[in-house]
Amino acid sequence: MSRLIVASALTGLLIHSASAQLPPDVKTSTFFGGTGTDRAIAVANGPDGRIYITGTTDIRDIPAAESFNFGPPGDVDIYVARLTLANNGVESVTYLGGTAEDAPYDIAIAPDGGIVVAGYSASPDFPTGNAFQSTLSGGGLNGYDGILFKLSADGSGIVYSTFIGGNDLDGNGVDGALGIEWARALLIEDDGTTWVTGETGAPDFPATQVFNGRSCLQDETVVGSPLIDDAWIAKVSSAGSLLLSTCIGGPQRDVGRDLNMTADGDIVLNGHTRSADFPVTAGVYQEERSGIGSAYDIFVMRLDSTLTTQVFSTYIGSTDTEFSQRSALSPSEGVILAGQTFSPDFPSTNATMFGGGDSDALILELSSDGTTLKHASFIGGPEAEYGFGLSLDFAGRVYMLGSIQPTVRQPGLDPEPGLPRTAMTRGGSGNGDAFAVTYGKTGPVSFNLLGGSNLDVGGVSIAFDANNHAWVSGDTESPDFPTLNAFQPSLNGIGDGFLARILLDADEDGITDDVDNCLKTQNDGQIDTNGDGYGNRCDPDLDNDGNVNFIDLQLFEAVFFAQEGDGVYDPDADFNSDGSINFIDLIVMEALFFSVPGPSALAP
Repeated sequence: MSRLIVASALTGLLIHSASAQLPPDVKTSTFFGGTGTDRAIAVANGPDGRIYITGTTDIRDIPAAESFNFGPPGDVDIYVARLTLANNGVESVTYLGGTAEDAPYDIAIAPDGGIVVAGYSASPDFPTGNAFQSTLSGGGLNGYDGILFKLSADGSGIVYSTFIGGNDLDGNGVDGALGIEWARALLIEDDGTTWVTGETGAPDFPATQVFNGRSCLQDETVVGSPLIDDAWIAKVSSAGSLLLSTCIGGPQRDVGRDLNMTADGDIVLNGHTRSADFPVTAGVYQEERSGIGSAYDIFVMRLDSTLTTQVFSTYIGSTDTEFSQRSALSPSEGVILAGQTFSPDFPSTNATMFGGGDSDALILELSSDGTTLKHASFIGGPEAEYGFGLSLDFAGRVYMLGSIQPTVRQPGLDPEPGLPRTAMTRGGSGNGDAFAVTYGKTGPVSFNLLGGSNLDVGGVSIAFDANNHAWVSGDTESPDFPTLNAFQPSLNGIGDGFLARILLDADEDGITDDVDNCLKTQNDGQIDTNGDGYGNRCDPDLDNDGNVNFIDLQLFEAVFFAQEGDGVYDPDADFNSDGSINFIDLIVMEALFFSVPGPSALAP
């Protein structure tokens, strides 16, 4: 199908529509799956240059050079795949599961190369090892527990694997009794310690401490009432020991959706809540919940590393529901997050307008102290749009991954992104597309749609490889999903995952990063007078020794104020190539002094 989002958020953007042809920014696109139904949910990059994908499958036959199996095949199992880009193929796939349903939400690579995955399981026989909780607690209608596991670097062994959960509240088979106890996102510190967040409906969740004098689900108003959960955070050692955990919330449903770490070790948690007395602090952007009735507001909370002190905590919302998804910290430690809004009156900070469908994707930035909404934009049209994945590249540009779905909203049940597909309500033919949008220094600069004639859904994460290419994943039921440089060019099953590589232009000079000789500095002419692979705009290394220092400054002073054609002029020192060596060029020298030239994609 071909689809175009219509919203003022996209005015002036380069918009590429999903069709039989791929957008020009996409240089790799491939199916990924076996003969059953497969999803590619999250993607990560490793220091070894590999790309790692995790998702679900109902048949353990994804084509790969090597396969490893842990636990019996079940209804739905988890896979973790390692891709070697040099050989353009799947090096290995590791399957983990039990007899019921198991699924991942997030993946990251530890400093020692181990592969860490967070998710959920309803399988009593899910494979565990070195676990701080070796048995499924379950409870509720579905009986899920969160799971966290770490594989060896080659995927052949389990370093640790554990459940994280308690016995969910029982009820009438709706909401709080669903047993939705999931691990939704993780981050890994330099020493291999893992932080993970999610939600629980269990009063006996394995919390090591109370938060704000409140234990897990302590003040829930009605046992088994609609979607009564707490957010939680846990800290786990590199060997799998539980170091710290706590529940955070109020008397209604509270969901931990993602977390980040500041330079001084604070934890920044984001999620969404229906609790009117969620623990917020004074003087923040929004001290009271805005959602009417059972609607959700986003929350953002910054905590110290002991999880005992709130630096700040705020709601972000309007009259209808807002869902929070992936997030990242800006260079100034502002909180940038992707999400979804059902509120036409959500406070956009620019000229963007609600697109008119059930919901719009949402991207926003909160100041580092939690007091100011610095940016908020709608991305949407006449259907339902969801913002899922979000990440920043090395230049600080923001990339968001999401989906466009013709979702029909049911009264009293918002189709929350990230629920199992069977729990999401889709109307019409079920068709949809994935999208990836890029935000530059002044706003959104490109928008790529990825899809075919059937259902296509974006994943929840974005990974950047060593060349600053963005890798995104998702799943598709479209036999005509467009491919390029694919190691699997066709749909193998009912549904497959997909993996796409998008070339970036971090400095927004019209030169994609794979061929740009100044990756962080605009150099649209790509002038490189000494031919060393570094463009003049980022190359004050005049003696070509790989360092910018006093020797280079002396060489620069010798030609300062020289003009082209005067016999003294040195084109290598004319960094902006305007024919004059002057203070503008001195600014370039100062910016990289005691540093190195570049970076460049073309330097040896």
